[in-house]
Order: sequence, then C-alpha cells, then structure tokens
Amino acid sequence: MKAILFDLDDTLVSRQIAFEKFCEYLIDKYLPSLPAPRTEIIAHMIAADGRGYRGADRFFNEIIDRWGFKTNPEQMMEERFAVFPEFTTPMPGMHEVLESLAARYPLGMITNGSSNLQQSKIDRAGIRHYFSTIIVSGEVGMRKPDSRIFWLCCQQMGLDPSQTAYVGDNPLNDIEGSLSAGLRPYWLDRSDAPTPEHVIRLKQLTDLLPLFCK
Repeated sequence: MKAILFDLDDTLVSRQIAFEKFCEYLIDKYLPSLPAPRTEIIAHMIAADGRGYRGADRFFNEIIDRWGFKTNPEQMMEERFAVFPEFTTPMPGMHEVLESLAARYPLGMITNGSSNLQQSKIDRAGIRHYFSTIIVSGEVGMRKPDSRIFWLCCQQMGLDPSQTAYVGDNPLNDIEGSLSAGLRPYWLDRSDAPTPEHVIRLKQLTDLLPLFCK
C-alpha cells in the first residue's frame, strides 16, 4: 500500500460517545422536568438517531414530539452545529496511530456530512495536520458509498486506488464503497458479523500499527 485514507466518525473519533454527551446537553437545557427516567429518554434518542443515518430533522422532530423538549427543530439544529463538535472524543490510540502512519504514508480522509460540522470535529480532535487531503461530502456534492468520492480523494493525492488502503467502520458507506472504487478496505468492526471477501478486519484502531509499521 502506498497511502492510507480514513473515515472520521466512529473510526477516528467516537460519534457514539459524542452523541450521548449531546443528548445529555439537550436534556439539561430543554427538558427541565423529566417525563421519564433519564436513561430511558437517552436510550430512545440513541435509537431515534440511528447512528446519524436517519437525518437530523427527523430526529429532532421525533424527540420533541415524544418527550416535549422546550424548543423547536430549528433551534436544535443550531445547537447541533454549534455544540456537537465540543463533544468530539478520539478513539483509543488515535493520535498514536495517525502520528506513526503519517511518518510513513500520505494520509487522506473522506467523511460524509456537512462542511461546518465535520470540519469543526476535525479541528476539535486536533488531527488536521496529519492529512494531506480531506474530502467532506457536503463540500463536493457526492457522498460515500459513491465510488466517485473515493476516486476524487485519490486523484487529489495522486494515488492509484489499487495501491490505497481505506479504513472505516460502516459496512456500506466505507467498506462496500471503497471496495467498489478499487481500494483495499480495512473494516473497523467489533461485532461477530462475517468478514467479506477481500476485506481486512480490525477490532481496534491500533490494529493498524503492526500491519503498516513493521
């Protein structure tokens, strides 16, 4: 492999932890009288969010209707852009892995999401300097698993996709997408799901070190 590309959410930073902290923030600010145990409300919010794939508008409308948050979807959306990045939480070993790999390979990033939100997370995590190219779907009008977004990153970095590794957690957007684009997928997954053909399975981010830093 000549270069390594990364996903952002739940690969380099834990969106799950950040989202739970964001839920706590919304409850504290907009739900002064709890209609149910806090744990029950947060569990519903996590389910309604669908790991970010159900759409923010739908999520905010659902939790307001269900729990009676004292605000509106528009205000919650503003909170999402302004506050959510503050809860950015690096995955274990993130800086160690990126520092070691960046000393040996060109690194790139491809992340789905809006420009402001994703760029703010990157800055909050303090990882921008590791990457020669960062592609945010909201800035280029295409998103994973579209092969073109992988090719765009490779083109900007002067890479041959067949000699490029891609590390991500989502089986469709990251793994099927990068495989279809001709890259070599490294799947960060802790489940017992079967490993697809031509995919290398990682249990944790630091598993990359013995593979690429021999």
